[in-house]
Amino acid sequence: MGQRAGTIWQLKVGRHVVVAVTETCVMVWRTRDHVPVCRIRHCSQGEPYLSVNGDMFLVPGDAITVARILT
Repeated sequence: MGQRAGTIWQLKVGRHVVVAVTETCVMVWRTRDHVPVCRIRHCSQGEPYLSVNGDMFLVPGDAITVARILT
C-alpha cells in the first residue's frame, strides 16, 4: 500500500486497529506492529464519517446514504 492516500481527515484508534480517512480512501493498520491491513476506496463527497468502537468501524460507502460496517 505504498501509494499516497492524500490528506488525513480523521484518525481513530480501536482495540487492535488504527483507522484513517482521507479524501479518497480509508486506511487500516494493526496497532501492534503498524502493518497496513487494508485500503478501501470511497466516493464520498466532502469529509466522510468515521466511527470506531473496539475493532468495528463504520466507513463511507459508494453513495451519500450508504455506509459499511467492518469488523
